[in-house]
Amino acid sequence: MRSLSRDELTTGKPVVTPLWQWDGPPALTGCGAREFADLELTGFFASRQCPGTAIRAAMDWALHQAHAKRAVISGFHSPLEQSVLKVLMAAGSPTVVVLARPVQGAKLHPSG
Repeated sequence: MRSLSRDELTTGKPVVTPLWQWDGPPALTGCGAREFADLELTGFFASRQCPGTAIRAAMDWALHQAHAKRAVISGFHSPLEQSVLKVLMAAGSPTVVVLARPVQGAKLHPSG
């Protein structure tokens, strides 16, 4: 697991780093920096539809996490989660993207 470069996020090209496996609960398979699995991670989840106040609060939170360089873990599927990911990536914050499918051959689609 690692922060993906802006190019990887926008081109949709597969991540081409070696896979690693972590045996201790839960069992994980990932690619990128294995040491991210050892960081204290803060999870972020958001519904596909959120009121404006929730969006503003989430973006303020994302800026705070980005400035503090705190590691955030999420699927980054919903529009709000994708906006948070952009803030974290722009700041170079440690970011773990959890895929709901096998890592091998996975592609991240360009964000709109």
